Amino acid sequence: MFVAEIQIAEGKGEIMNKKNEEDCSSELFIKAFNEINKLEKWDSRPEKKKDFSILFYPIDYFGNFKEGYTPEGLKKEAQFPGGIDAFKSELNSNVKKQKIKSTGKSAVIHFKINTEGDISQIIIESSDLNLEEKEKIIKAVEKTDKKWIPGTFRNTPVIFSHRLSLML
Repeated sequence: MFVAEIQIAEGKGEIMNKKNEEDCSSELFIKAFNEINKLEKWDSRPEKKKDFSILFYPIDYFGNFKEGYTPEGLKKEAQFPGGIDAFKSELNSNVKKQKIKSTGKSAVIHFKINTEGDISQIIIESSDLNLEEKEKIIKAVEKTDKKWIPGTFRNTPVIFSHRLSLML
């Protein structure tokens, strides 16, 4: 896989991260991009996005290429049974059980969902909360009853990072 960072200026595309040229994926993408760039069809109107990234998966080309290919379906995010609103509802219930005072303070919860659907590596980011409050929020996250449906890449379970805002 190669993630190309592209910038469009004066009708030409430019790869901004060419430092990865030693591997096969980046070399192949750069050769193809240079050929596409010869067409001079890049739209550089001011209202158009000028910087973007392209994910390039060489395995999806050549003999494996299918008409209408898009990388959109390759990756699926981890999902909580019933959706994110069900997770938030269960989390809010668990936070109340931890007896954290409702003060209007905010926090951002970072955690990972492993390939079995378990939550791990919980980090609470907040300048408003003290250590005890952060530990209670971690306990509330850990007490969620249901496992997540793991995220996948090419139908193989992968570790997925999640971020959630919380108001107390």
